Amino acid sequence: SNETAKKYYAQLAGCTTYTARKICAQLLADTQNLIENPKHISHYVKFYEKGRKPLEIISTRQWYIKNGGRDKALMQKLLDLGNQVKWYPYFMHSRYDDWVKGLTGDWLVSRQRYFGVPIPIWYHLDANAKPNYANPIIAKQNMLPVDPSITAPVGYKPSQRGMPNGFIGEKDIMDTWATSSLTPHIAAKWQVNPELFNAIFPYSLRPQGQDIIRTWLFSTILRAEFENNTIPWHNVAISGFIVDPDRKKMSKSKGNVITPLSLLEKYGSDSIRYWALSTRLGTDTTFDINNPNQVKIGRRLAIKIINAGKFILNLGITQKGNVTEAIDISMLKNLQKLVFELGNLMNRYDISKAL
Repeated sequence: SNETAKKYYAQLAGCTTYTARKICAQLLADTQNLIENPKHISHYVKFYEKGRKPLEIISTRQWYIKNGGRDKALMQKLLDLGNQVKWYPYFMHSRYDDWVKGLTGDWLVSRQRYFGVPIPIWYHLDANAKPNYANPIIAKQNMLPVDPSITAPVGYKPSQRGMPNGFIGEKDIMDTWATSSLTPHIAAKWQVNPELFNAIFPYSLRPQGQDIIRTWLFSTILRAEFENNTIPWHNVAISGFIVDPDRKKMSKSKGNVITPLSLLEKYGSDSIRYWALSTRLGTDTTFDINNPNQVKIGRRLAIKIINAGKFILNLGITQKGNVTEAIDISMLKNLQKLVFELGNLMNRYDISKAL
């Protein structure tokens, strides 16, 4: 009966799933509706990455940004935008295309955490203080940025928060990538300094890692399309990973992270820069702190350049006019060729070959 159901529900309401399962089993046993007694079984369960409790999916209200997963026209537009960007190395472009084509749902951007950028939404409360989720109150443009947990929406008083016929603010905050996707806008003072924004947006280059093409790169293109109807930058340079001697990606969770601090103290920053510039875009590079030969080479080169520079500067300006000696003309012609080659390499972001 309805009353019996209410009685059972009262025993379950507010319980964790672990406790609720035990109560459900006992209630079924009490009513003699169990086919057989409960017994232990083994089956695969996904666990929280850094915990010992199994993951359980709970249906709740969430906020999404459209990303082409449910809109073929938007998906095609995002693919077209990817074609407008020049990729270095080019094969990384396929990772972007594969991600966009594989999307089947929109981008969930709400998170149930304490710290983050608030979602600027409120909900009207009816006479029983129940929220009307179907018709959210959206912040006006001139109110942004706004924290709905502190500020009242237009047409309401702060004293009406949580009261019948009043309002409540959205408690969820935005996913990290929902705000990271606006890093070009934030750096260009979007909607704060129009002159600066118009001068530098879209940018020339986005340098980033290969593992966040599907998140940072994709989400930035998506937001630039929504906000500005353009790509956010004209070129992307995708780096590989720095891996340990066993070719494993360095990460805190694996405990194989190595910092170059000791090498900096021993060989100087220019030597580390030399090593870093020797890496190729899109290719993983091994870093072995116990085998610093490449760092040593960088230090020797830096010292040579410093000594050559000091020698030339100490000569002072002794002659003005055209260069006439054949050996000097030959050297300058070779230098001109080198500068031209370097320019072409740098324009392709081929830093290692330029080095």
